Amino acid sequence: MSKQYVISDLAAPIDALYSDGFFPSLVNLLDRDGAFTDPLIILYSSSKPPQILFHRYDKADYKRHIKAYVETGIYCLDPFFQASFIGGREGLVSLDDVAPDHFRDTEFYLKYYESLKLEGELTLMVSLSPRACLHLSLAPKNQKKFPQAHSILRNLQSVLSPLLKQQGNYLLQKEPKQALYHGIQQAMLHFGKSLLTAREQEVVQLILQGHSSQSVANRLNVAISTVKTHRKSAYQKLDISTQSELFYLFLDSVSLYEASTENDPLLQYQPPQA
Repeated sequence: MSKQYVISDLAAPIDALYSDGFFPSLVNLLDRDGAFTDPLIILYSSSKPPQILFHRYDKADYKRHIKAYVETGIYCLDPFFQASFIGGREGLVSLDDVAPDHFRDTEFYLKYYESLKLEGELTLMVSLSPRACLHLSLAPKNQKKFPQAHSILRNLQSVLSPLLKQQGNYLLQKEPKQALYHGIQQAMLHFGKSLLTAREQEVVQLILQGHSSQSVANRLNVAISTVKTHRKSAYQKLDISTQSELFYLFLDSVSLYEASTENDPLLQYQPPQA
């Protein structure tokens, strides 16, 4: 793919800026050589739940995975979301660039990434503001296509990012002003605080994201034995024994969480005090 050809071909998505045709035009350009599959474009904002701006999944897969990704709150455990929305990272990254060391052992990975065959997913992360970001995710059609797919996105990154930023900010400006959407992000922040110590909360949140005990120890600058002690204590207080049980407890509790409060989502499982 020559540079001149790419530059001339960008005319179509540029002409489609600020319209519904922008994302389809952009994806068609990127996929002209058949290097990608399953494009997904998501807008994350603190003012509302994630918006799926573009996808090509069939109805069954969309309902089972993509819609559930948003509605259950599982997105807050996504390494790409954590890296950009929470960590402020931008640019082109792969899952290996952002995933914690034990992410592939988590229920999130097994139930979402693995089932949708997103192992080789490449994501271009664009910051729109301190409270919003846009992700363009594309999966190479197979492992042999990964170098070609990565090269296409890397070579076009300096042009794609400004275009995505313009379109993303345009969509944000079109939305009516509203109170900040706390929702799932607030639920994760307060998860377990009525039962756990502050340090146990930190350990549990990192475990949910897919960090191993050693990785948690490194991030918190404590001994691994201390992490294991906090983990054991937290699991006992939460009446669970595995990371899988922790994952489903989190999902169940945040699905009923009221964003207007700053309470622990687990309070809804506890009997009211006399």
